[in-house]
Amino acid sequence: MARGMKAHIGADANSGLVHSLHTTAANEDDVAHTHAVLHGDEKMVFVDAGCARFEKRPDIVRAQAEGEIRSDIDRSVARRRKTITKMAEGTVKTLTKAHERA
Repeated sequence: MARGMKAHIGADANSGLVHSLHTTAANEDDVAHTHAVLHGDEKMVFVDAGCARFEKRPDIVRAQAEGEIRSDIDRSVARRRKTITKMAEGTVKTLTKAHERA
């Protein structure tokens, strides 16, 4: 039995306006619902590390083949928190943290 819910939100990167919302049980993987928040005209997608390989999922491949989603989507994947934590202190870590916040 799930004890919570998750909201999967699709928002416009420029305006911040939400264009889609998909809710699931909290114990479901984020990547399994990536297709539910894509509207089809995205040129760029920003996802967290849990969705790093979303373009390989059968539902995404099918939607691209059928023209529902663009096949030339660029993506930006956030780094895993653990990866940044393990980095040596210094300029690279500071810049990486700033980039991830942006």
